[in-house]
Amino acid sequence: PPLVQLLDSADDALKGSALRVVVHLAAKAVGASKSLVAMLSGTNDALTNNALDVLRYLAADEANRAKLADAGAIKPLVALLSRGTDDAQKEKAARVLGSLAFEQAYEVPIAQAGAIPPLVQL
Repeated sequence: PPLVQLLDSADDALKGSALRVVVHLAAKAVGASKSLVAMLSGTNDALTNNALDVLRYLAADEANRAKLADAGAIKPLVALLSRGTDDAQKEKAARVLGSLAFEQAYEVPIAQAGAIPPLVQL
């Protein structure tokens, strides 16, 4: 993608501008948590997979986990463990749940949402 290519530019001013855009987009992604979570329940696999990819990156940051849980991410992620269209999609959902589970506050809600049986089957 052109934006990513700009990050490798020899022009430091251009590189800095591209980096600011990337940071801005990343910050906006956290604010879009509810929209990303809604995509998990949709019927478009490409959107679901892309939303899972973004959620995986967001959930890797401890500061974002509460926002994702508050946006209702746990239940649709658990649902994808069973109804995901392929193993790759199920594994992406498991990775996001695994990141959320680093916070002790989300261990029980994840288990109560029914994650353990499908995780064992993966």
